[in-house]
Amino acid sequence: MLKAAGSLAHTFQEAEAGALVAAMDLPPLTGGGKVRVTATYSGPLARPAQAEHTARLEVTDLHLRAADGAIADDVDLTLLLGNGKGSLSINVATPVGTLTAEAIPFTYDPAEGKLSVGQVDAVVRFTPPRGVGRFWHRRLAGFGGRGTIRLAGSATYDAARDNRWLGSVRLTAEKLDVTAPGERPLLVSDIRWDAVVLTSNRLEIAQLTGNAGGGKITIQAGVDHWAEPDRRKFQVDVVTEDVNLARLAETMVAKPDPRINGRLDLELQLHGSGLGWEGLSGRGKGRLTEADFWSVPVISDVFSRLKLTRAPSVLSEARAVFDLSGPVIGIRRAVVSNRLAGIECTGGTIDVASGWIDVTLVAGTFLTLNRFTGGLGSGIRGKLLGRRVRGKWDELGPKDFLPLPATGMGKGRTKLLGRLARGGGKAGDDVTKALEELYRSLGVKKDGK
Repeated sequence: MLKAAGSLAHTFQEAEAGALVAAMDLPPLTGGGKVRVTATYSGPLARPAQAEHTARLEVTDLHLRAADGAIADDVDLTLLLGNGKGSLSINVATPVGTLTAEAIPFTYDPAEGKLSVGQVDAVVRFTPPRGVGRFWHRRLAGFGGRGTIRLAGSATYDAARDNRWLGSVRLTAEKLDVTAPGERPLLVSDIRWDAVVLTSNRLEIAQLTGNAGGGKITIQAGVDHWAEPDRRKFQVDVVTEDVNLARLAETMVAKPDPRINGRLDLELQLHGSGLGWEGLSGRGKGRLTEADFWSVPVISDVFSRLKLTRAPSVLSEARAVFDLSGPVIGIRRAVVSNRLAGIECTGGTIDVASGWIDVTLVAGTFLTLNRFTGGLGSGIRGKLLGRRVRGKWDELGPKDFLPLPATGMGKGRTKLLGRLARGGGKAGDDVTKALEELYRSLGVKKDGK
């Protein structure tokens, strides 16, 4: 029977820490801090597995620096081990934020190569990355932010399993602001999410919301078999509310395309596998208001064929219902209108990978009672214009606008455009209801499966 106890304490200077790191063949680091180790042993020396043993490791006032700047300004850590059980408490302060986790419990079996981590409750607080030094500046790659993330979860490790780590983690965010890199940093503010749950087979993001471009963006997503590329499948729901596209573009690039404008409400459901176009499918509906379409291909061409002169002060709205298959957007129905004219797309496709468009359009001008105030319309002026448009989006010419036969412009088109005319170019409840019913008929379930 052996009983023993001991304690060792040391304060590391930067030169000592650098030499220790070099001896371990690790990337060059310098730093310093206080380390104290306390241990006890009670039991037969020949059978250590039957002995009672404890160990306590305390690290305080630790700071770490790489060749290109500070990594951590202050690290405090307490690790307790004893008879197959332990706990870990840690507090890390860095130039970009802090991490705090108190008394994380775990069990271990060195002989079997097993580790089980109990419930983790940790808090990460981000601060604006100003003057962070080259180390963090390079690794953040232009990203920045502020706010709080809370982490809770558990995990097990078994060296004998094919999937050695099993467990789940749950993240929640509180008023998190993030700036993304670009010509101009994109700010997504007040980011919140109910939970991000990660297990061995599924990653799930529940109700992630954020503010950008003066509007709100909501995302829900799930990825099955996330660690297995050959079996990976995902479902994503995206909803935008009143996002100002011009304002959003201005925050991302120095010279945004002026054709990107209007306020967007969008509902999009996607599902597929992998990261490319193959296997991607879904459906969507959108509404764009306060938009200037006078320089947008196809729409501007139709306006000119209706003999309308450019009038940027006349803003339009657009509504669309569509499905997706790979890079191809299948337009089920779309309407663009203002107080002067209306355009209906009765079907077609847009290949976003190649820029090829093939759509059928019917359009007409409106006769308004008061063209200066945009009062109620009284009907359609003259005959409808029908065209099938086929060609490259940015290379369309007269030969790409093929006239439709009279049979392609039935009473249904006249009726819909007449409703728009009587509403002063605004889509009323009847048009909205028809598009909503069409969207529901596409048959993609809410969970994207």
